[in-house]
Amino acid sequence: MYPEHGISTVCERLAGDVADSVRLRSPVECITVSGGRAVGVRVAGQQVPAAAVISTAPINVLPRIVEGTDALDQFRAFRFRSMVFVNLRMRGRDLLPDTMTWTPGPQFPFFRLTETPQAMPWLAPEGKTLITADIGAEINDEIWEMDDTELGDRCIAALTEIVPGARRDYLGCRVVRAPNAYPVFHADYEADRQQLETTTGVERLLSIGRNGGFAHLLMEDVYWRTVRSARRLATELKAAADRR
Repeated sequence: MYPEHGISTVCERLAGDVADSVRLRSPVECITVSGGRAVGVRVAGQQVPAAAVISTAPINVLPRIVEGTDALDQFRAFRFRSMVFVNLRMRGRDLLPDTMTWTPGPQFPFFRLTETPQAMPWLAPEGKTLITADIGAEINDEIWEMDDTELGDRCIAALTEIVPGARRDYLGCRVVRAPNAYPVFHADYEADRQQLETTTGVERLLSIGRNGGFAHLLMEDVYWRTVRSARRLATELKAAADRR
């Protein structure tokens, strides 16, 4: 489910308890590793020591920003599928047979349609709906570079086979292009993917989130997996502090 006013509501609530420690507009230049353990980050030229580091960067990007080890190099080969999401604004409600409709036929430019307001009515004004068309693409290919209006028209033309009045009820679209949309599970790096489920190979360096965990996860899955990982890390750090 999506919180009122958007997912940022969750982030704002979580950040509220540690507001003094939150730094905005501070991109991390590198994660420092020493002796096989994450020991800090460099931000805007300043080295910041850390007892542990939690990364949400895509797992194939993480090796590029880690200094002091090559333990993550195997993750460079991991690939993500790029996607184009065409969000079609429509009059009406419950236009699709179900919240999610798969369209594997070659006559459709999209492989899946989702009418989210069927499950969560508050995501669209009364009497209107939103249908998201998922289109597989590669960065800079024909679909990726296509004009938003043309993408919307192409989707509506195909949608009329499922929703006969689609053209009449079409109100416009918004297009989102996602370079790292879905993980590509490939046999060549399956063993490395299984390793990632338990460790990055660097002590006290966690890789979390949908892209950091290289998994097709829903929002609530990401949240609870992150909570569990953070609790385990906190327990480990407390035990280490007690031993000292």
